[in-house]
Amino acid sequence: MIGSNWNDLDNPLIPWVKSFNRIVKSSGPPYIHGDTILISSDYSGEHPKSKYTVYSLVAIDLSRVGNWNGERTRIRAELLANDRRISFKSLNDAQKKKAIPSFVRAANSLHGLMVNVVINKKLTDINYSGSLQRLVTELNLLEHKWTINSFNRMATLLHFVALTIGGMIREMQNVYWYSDEDNIFSNERMSRDVSVILGRLSSMYVKVNPGELGIGTTKLNEKDYFEEDLNSISDLAAGTLSEFFDKVHSITDQNSMGDFAYKFPLNLTDKAKYLIDWVTEPSRTLKKVTVVFDRGRKTGSYKIWRFDVKTDPRYVD
Repeated sequence: MIGSNWNDLDNPLIPWVKSFNRIVKSSGPPYIHGDTILISSDYSGEHPKSKYTVYSLVAIDLSRVGNWNGERTRIRAELLANDRRISFKSLNDAQKKKAIPSFVRAANSLHGLMVNVVINKKLTDINYSGSLQRLVTELNLLEHKWTINSFNRMATLLHFVALTIGGMIREMQNVYWYSDEDNIFSNERMSRDVSVILGRLSSMYVKVNPGELGIGTTKLNEKDYFEEDLNSISDLAAGTLSEFFDKVHSITDQNSMGDFAYKFPLNLTDKAKYLIDWVTEPSRTLKKVTVVFDRGRKTGSYKIWRFDVKTDPRYVD
C-alpha cells in the first residue's frame, strides 16, 4: 500500500502536522532496511527579495549507497576537476554544468526520500518557535544567545528534520543528520543548542525505541567529499524551488498560489528549467515530495498543498 512505510505523525499543538503527514505519506516513502538513516539538509531564500524560504532534506538508507557512491566518485574523477563542489549558485561553471545531468541521474539511484518544504515568508512562525525559544530559555537549556530570526530558522529546519525522522525510523535504527557548515553551526555553543532542540523535537514524533542520534556538518570528511556531494542534492533542490516560486510569484502578483493554475515561468534560468523537472520527477528508489505552506484567503490564515508538475510542466493546479 502506498505510504505504508511511513509512520503516521500527529501533534495536537500544531494543526498542520496532520496535513504534512498526509502529503508526505502519499509520495510512498521507501522502507529503510539498513540500521542507519542518513539525513542531509540545506535551505535557500535568505535574500531579502525572496518571497519564500525553502528547506530540502534527503533521508537515505546508508546501507544502500553503493551504486550512488561509485557513480559520484566517477563523476568527480571525470568531470569535477580541482575538487569542485556542485551547488545551485555555482552552476555557471562550465565543468559543473557538464556534470549536472550525470549527477542528478546518480542521485535518483539513492534509496530514500527527498522532502522539500516551501514556506511563504509572510508566515512568520508556523511551528511556534517563539514559544519554544522562551521555554528553553527559561529552562536554561540554551548556551548561545540566539536572535529571534536565527532561532526561528534553526527551529523550523529542525522541526522538519524531526518529522522526517519520526516518519521513517524503525526500531533501534540510528539516525545521523548533518547540514552545511552554516551559521547554525558557527560555534560549539550553537551546535550544542541544535543538538538539544533536535532531541526535544524528535521525542515528539519518534514512537519506537531509537538507536543513536548524531549531528554534524559536511566537513566530516574533506578528502572523500561523500557528505558534501550528498548535501549538494539538497542544495540543488532548495535553490531550484526558491527561484521557481519567486518567479511564479512575480508573474501572478498574488499572495497565495495554491488556489489557481498559473503559467510556467519563461524567465527561469537554464539551470532551474532543467532541474525543476528533476526535483518533481518521481524516481524508483528516491521518492520526492514538495510541501508548500502559503497564505490563505483570510488574513492570518495559511494553507498547505503539494507542488507537482509531473502531469504538465507548464501549469500547476
